[in-house]
Amino acid sequence: MEQRSLDFQRQFGETWLVDVGYYGNNGVHLPGYIDTNGPAPDAWLKCAAPNSCTSGTNTIQFTAANGGAACNGLPCVTSSNGTLLNFLRRYVGYANADDFEEMYTSNYNALQTQIQKKLSGNASVNLAYTWSHGLTTYQADRSTGGIMPQSYAAVGQNYGPTFADRRHVITANFVWDLPWLRSQRGALGHVLGGWEFSGVQTAQTGLPLTPVLSGAGIVDPAGTGCILSVEQCSVRPDFVGNPNWGPHIYNALTTKEWYNSTAYTCYGTTSPCVPYSGQTYIPTSPPGTARGPGFWRTDLGLFKNLKFTERLTGQLRLETFNTFNHTNPIAPGGAGSGSNTMSSTSFDEVLLAREPRLVQIAIKLNF
Repeated sequence: MEQRSLDFQRQFGETWLVDVGYYGNNGVHLPGYIDTNGPAPDAWLKCAAPNSCTSGTNTIQFTAANGGAACNGLPCVTSSNGTLLNFLRRYVGYANADDFEEMYTSNYNALQTQIQKKLSGNASVNLAYTWSHGLTTYQADRSTGGIMPQSYAAVGQNYGPTFADRRHVITANFVWDLPWLRSQRGALGHVLGGWEFSGVQTAQTGLPLTPVLSGAGIVDPAGTGCILSVEQCSVRPDFVGNPNWGPHIYNALTTKEWYNSTAYTCYGTTSPCVPYSGQTYIPTSPPGTARGPGFWRTDLGLFKNLKFTERLTGQLRLETFNTFNHTNPIAPGGAGSGSNTMSSTSFDEVLLAREPRLVQIAIKLNF
């Protein structure tokens, strides 16, 4: 891993501090899975009707009939005849062999900025903003599915955003120690003195999502075998548009799509696929092309510091989390939400949201 950074800090007067920095890294020989026994892309075409292949005493032929209705009358590879690919693998007759190899790369670049303002007493205001972009050929080293290359020949096509690639993150916080009657002398001081007000504001854009294909009625155009249930990889669709133009609907009472699902095309009879017309290439969608919902939350707290004696003190705390009850939808593929599998009935749907407003009241004693 190669890391680099350049940071500038400047103080203005006694109360302002500005920090601007660039941070980046490059990773090579990163670990991840790959099917080392996968058939070469389009190897199945040599055995597509009217042609056939032989392996020992076996005759191998991919036809419209053994591929099923998804083939639309043409030879193709589906989950119905995909086991025939085992005769075209490096180790003939065996299925997939998912190996953990150190062959992937990554890079990260970020602009990080921060402004701090100190006010009188213990009051302060801080504002931080980060723009960042992380890219990799394998999103998470211990995960499989849609993030895996569909073939050794398609590792470059696996280049896309990392799992944690949030482009914009803004965080602001403040602490205001109310200046009056801090000594808390007398009855009025005990009532009106010792108050603090604080808050945290967080706003960030969404994480990348990867639509995938699985199940019957779907064509594996290049015959990589990723359509088979025993495979750890998944067939991805063709990438034909911009998925992040909308519609971005997140009403939990309705089931509407989040990203633009028409930006993806698959082939077969399963909705929303289109009829197969002879495609024989690895589908073009890389991982992480769609974006999930962002996150926006305000937390506020009001605290009353209490002085009973020199040794006995306390604090009354009123805290609100998600103070303005902002709806933060959970992305498709998240726990309890919709799915990123195109054949799913809940594909591209946001069904749940994160926690609503929470109010917490507490008392703390120190002795």
